[in-house]
Amino acid sequence: MAVVICLIAGVPAIGVNADGVAIGWLQAVLEAGTVRMGAAIMAVIFGSWLGQLMNKTGITENIIKKSAELGGDKPLVVTLILCVAVALLFTTLSGLGSIIMVGSIVLPILISIGVPALSAASIFLMSFTTGLTFNIANWKMFAGIFSLEIDQIRNFEIYLMIATAVATLILIFVEFKKETVSSLHSQLQLSKKLRQHN
Repeated sequence: MAVVICLIAGVPAIGVNADGVAIGWLQAVLEAGTVRMGAAIMAVIFGSWLGQLMNKTGITENIIKKSAELGGDKPLVVTLILCVAVALLFTTLSGLGSIIMVGSIVLPILISIGVPALSAASIFLMSFTTGLTFNIANWKMFAGIFSLEIDQIRNFEIYLMIATAVATLILIFVEFKKETVSSLHSQLQLSKKLRQHN
């Protein structure tokens, strides 16, 4: 797809700009692009490996069981606590590996307390976005890219954090207002009681 976009834009296959930097799509996209994606590729591999390790050793299953027990009749409270935890984690974490690692723990917990999978994924994405607005490493990156002072970025990120936090809360309350969360939670509680009697 990247090559198609370059062809549509009229980027030459091989070329250099006035400063002698390679700008052709063979050099900049295929050759350099693979190297740039190396970190993301390794994050996917190791994140998947961690997820499988957690599944094989039973860590994920234990976390899900304990959270379902602790969640009890209050899936909304557990969801809000997990959202705050995810947001706080991503004030320091960043990158695809972190998202996979935290998601492999948080998503099964949300699903086990009765949140539908699509809603759980949306809530997780909104929560990590809220925390990511206060990630200092991102502030430094933005300052370098846009030639801005950290103070300017901080002032903008405060408003962005408030907006994403409010949007996340609205999403959670709308999802919990729907019948799907409460009915799924009731079904999970019923199946849990049936397993205890057998």
